Amino acid sequence: MAEAVVHIRNKGGDFPSAGVPTQYSDVVANLRERVEPSAGEALMLCIAEATYEASITQDTTVLSLAHKISARTKEMLKEKDLAVFPEFKERWEATELAATIPCHEVCGILPSNKVFYKYPTKYSWGTIATIHSAGSYWCPFFSNQVLLYHAVNKSMCYSIVCCDGESNVRDAQAALEVFVEVMENAEKVGTTTGVMELVRGL
Repeated sequence: MAEAVVHIRNKGGDFPSAGVPTQYSDVVANLRERVEPSAGEALMLCIAEATYEASITQDTTVLSLAHKISARTKEMLKEKDLAVFPEFKERWEATELAATIPCHEVCGILPSNKVFYKYPTKYSWGTIATIHSAGSYWCPFFSNQVLLYHAVNKSMCYSIVCCDGESNVRDAQAALEVFVEVMENAEKVGTTTGVMELVRGL
């Protein structure tokens, strides 16, 4: 949705008559807590991914899109169909869809929820209030932009890492601002809040 908002703003602010390009993105899931048998307190990151396709129209709402993604993710978790990364990569590359989409169009933004920072935040030298990601090996291999978010104590932290280039940096910053606006003003997002409301600003 954020990517669609940025696209519309770049085209002048009106919903394009040709529509918004279909969005392809990955949702990254850390399956550490679901590994069987349990790995216990081992230091590990077990990543799985699922690719989603979304066509944003003037009638698409934030909540309807969120529910669609959530339902799909829960379905895949229930069926244990979230492939760990190497298998996911093999599956994706074998699809007909992958063969028809140029690499740079597969995923504009890859979101990754790092959940909660659950380690000590108070030290003799000070207190950790926020944590941000300065870089990511996922750019540009997976996407042009990687949006990372998590919480430290009761504060949300947002970072976006992107490939170099004036337009890409500009669009990454704009997409991050849209994402943060929705997250920090969730009470303003209703059942009818759609892409054009986000274009104008909550």
